[in-house]
Order: sequence, then structure tokens, then C-alpha cells
Amino acid sequence: MKMMMVKNWHKAVVVMLLMAVMLMAYAGFAPKREAAAQGSNILLNPSFGETWYGATGVDGQIPTSWNLWASGQKPATDRYVDSAFTRTPPAWIMKGGFVQWTAGGYQSVAVENGATYRFSIYALVYVCNDLATSCIGNGVPRTSQQAIGSKVKVGIDPTGGTDPASGNIVWSGLTSPYDKFAEVAVEAQARAGTITVFTFNSVDSVPNLRETVWDDASLVKTTAATTGTPGATVAPPPPAGVPFVSPQAARPDGSVVHTVTEGDTFSSILVAYRSLGVTRDMILAANGWDLPPQIIVPGQEIIILPPGSVNPTTGQVISLPGGGSVAPAPTAGSVPPAATQAVAPTQAAPGQVETVNPPAAPPAGGPSSVRPADTDAEKGG
Repeated sequence: MKMMMVKNWHKAVVVMLLMAVMLMAYAGFAPKREAAAQGSNILLNPSFGETWYGATGVDGQIPTSWNLWASGQKPATDRYVDSAFTRTPPAWIMKGGFVQWTAGGYQSVAVENGATYRFSIYALVYVCNDLATSCIGNGVPRTSQQAIGSKVKVGIDPTGGTDPASGNIVWSGLTSPYDKFAEVAVEAQARAGTITVFTFNSVDSVPNLRETVWDDASLVKTTAATTGTPGATVAPPPPAGVPFVSPQAARPDGSVVHTVTEGDTFSSILVAYRSLGVTRDMILAANGWDLPPQIIVPGQEIIILPPGSVNPTTGQVISLPGGGSVAPAPTAGSVPPAATQAVAPTQAAPGQVETVNPPAAPPAGGPSSVRPADTDAEKGG
């Protein structure tokens, strides 16, 4: 009897060991299935759950594989773990007060040249001028004062550039996801082996308290590159996501000056006059700007070409600044003769133009001060 009990105990141990081996084997395969389900997202650290690093002049930490860009004073930036205001903690929060900064993050990723990619991320904005209660009253969750005008958008530079003011960037429309998360997305066709994704946030007026939370980013290929002749260069696609702008008439002195209308952007204005051979740098120099403005207002005048550049009767380019090559005779989309459209001179509203400072290069050898996620990190709010 005793011998039988010992044998049964041995069998039980063997069965338990076999079950343990099976569980371990299953656990070993589980991550592969999860990776396969998420394999289409090619961003690094898309949910901001990995390590974070510090950078010179930045108050706080930046998620590994991402960079920060800003106009003027940089926002405070950190790991955000407050589950009430994140989709899947942690998230990336940018915050500050009493400063009308324009800022966001960016990441460059290797891609298939000619393929189309969709960049999306969830955003939440909160703005408030009531410091006494932080916009929380009578147990009601905090509510933004929407008149402050906080706006977000996302963009893709299909050439892989890292300048957030580049005219190459395809931007989504502006949206204001106050106090709740909303997905913001844009698509673009790659024109190089690398593309760069950007997030963007700005405000119309200076709030006492301002927070922008980013979470769950994704970059997926939606359309493969079209197969062509081996070694052929992929032709750049027409600019997408840029509002259509009609070029305005040459003035009697041979200059071209664009009067801003509702919906115009610097990028869309640049596209409108490219047939004249006008470049981004020409427009910047003509207007005395170091970088393109992120905010322009209706009625503002932007110099496209100086006096003597265009024949006001035919609309044909005579000369370009800096000794650039003269564009061919006007075709559809070129500047019409002065007689077809009159442009009334107006003055730009003072203090309405903001510029974006180019981001600093990533630290040599990778991020500095890398540290693991800290469960006691600031929660924000």
C-alpha cells in the first residue's frame, strides 16, 4: 500500500512538471503573437512607456527615441502617470503657464521610399486661467476655458527633415480636444528612405495653466510603393493636406505680394508660387524672417518677389533674387497680369506672427541621462 502511494505521488509530480513546462512554452510564444498584432506600427517607443532622458535647457524628461521642438521658451515636459488623464499610463505631458509657446515632439523613422504612411496619436488639451480652483469646482472634473484657444495638429515630413517649420511637412487640420482624448492623424507618401513625424500645439492667448497630453502614437504603412523601372527615382507626390491658394497678381512695380486670406498657411502660399521658381529662402529673405511664421492673419501682406521681378503685363518672371534661374513663361497656376486682380495694401496686425526655433540635434551617442521609468514621477495636473 505504501509503495502504491509513493508511485502515485511520483506520477503526480511528473504531471505537475509537464504542466509547468507547457505553461512556460506558452508564455514563451505569447509575446510573438502580441508583436505580430502590433507589427505594423514602426515608431519606436510609441506609447512612451520606455526610458526617458534629459536634455540641455529642458525642464523635465523626454521619452527615449523622441525629440522636443519649441518656439521661444520650451514647455516643461515629463512622464505623466495620472490615470484620469492618460489612455494607457504613462503618457507624455507638455505644460506651462503664462507663456504662449508653440511646441511638440518629433521622431524620424526609416521607411519604404514611395510608400504611403499614416501617422496618428491621441491628444488631450487643458487650459485654465482660474488658479484658485484649477478649474475644478463642486466635485466636477476640471473643465477647460475654451476661449483660450488651444489647438493641436500632427504632420509628416516625407523627406525625413527635422525642421518643424519646413514647407515639406504635410499637416493635418487643427483640432481642439479639450479635456478628453481624440485621435489626430495625417497621411503622406514618403519621398526618401526616412520620414519624420511631428506633433504640434499652440494657443491663441496666454493661459495661467496649460497642459497637452500625447498618448498611443502610431505610424503604419497604408499603401506600398508603386513598382517601376529598377533604379528609377520616385517622383514626389503633389503636396497633400495643404489648403489650396490661388496666386495673386503681379503689381505695377513688378513685385508679387500675397495678401493673406482665411485658411492660408505659409506652406500653402509657398506651393501657390512655386511655378515662378520661388523658394522658401527667397520668401524668408524678402520679409526679413529667419524662419517661416507659424501664425499668419487675414489681411497680412507677405512679399513673394521684390519690385522688378515680374513683367506686370504678361506675368512672366524677369529675374529672381540671389541670381536664381528665371522661371519659364507662365503656365496655368503662374501669377496673372496686374490687370486681372488688384491687391489693396494692408498692414499685418502687430504681435501676431510666431516662429518656430529649429530643434537641437540629438545628443551625440544617443540620449543623455537615460533613466528607467520612475513610478514616483510627477503626475502633473
